[in-house]
Amino acid sequence: MAIDQTLWDAIQEDQSRARHDVIPHGERHIARASDKIVQALGASDFAVSLRASVPDRNLSQSVYATYLYYREGDWVPLHVDDWNIFEFSCLVCLERTRGSSRPTATYFLLGRENLMALDLNVREAVWFHGVHIPHGRTPLSEGESVVLLNLGFSSSSRTDRPHEEKNHPEATDAGT
Repeated sequence: MAIDQTLWDAIQEDQSRARHDVIPHGERHIARASDKIVQALGASDFAVSLRASVPDRNLSQSVYATYLYYREGDWVPLHVDDWNIFEFSCLVCLERTRGSSRPTATYFLLGRENLMALDLNVREAVWFHGVHIPHGRTPLSEGESVVLLNLGFSSSSRTDRPHEEKNHPEATDAGT
């Protein structure tokens, strides 16, 4: 299921506006999606299909949405997301400018020695269990830039969370 064109256009307009409100976070910049976009995404067929793909979890109807802006040299170390922010993540590529050298990617550690790298194109997405699957981003090459929409979904029930930690708003994307 893809994001419908009307919502896609609204997201593009919103992320363009949000560029003016970015904050540094690790080795890249982030901005929150507007309330209007968050509400539209949460009710979208796209979000409904993501929730339905995890039938053993009762994922919240609300969605957490941030824009991740990567520029030349930006990267994210291997990490897992914070249970207290969101459990599942969907990264959607909104913009992509290829660099002059090696390709870069979002990468996932699937088992002890199984590393998977995804070089997403515009409109492509990856859906994963961010609190269990270590993931990160390789450093962007010269002239490269990437803008991702990060959608976070939490379980409605907190009983399956291993611990409680303080929710830090400045770590809203939990490093994704």
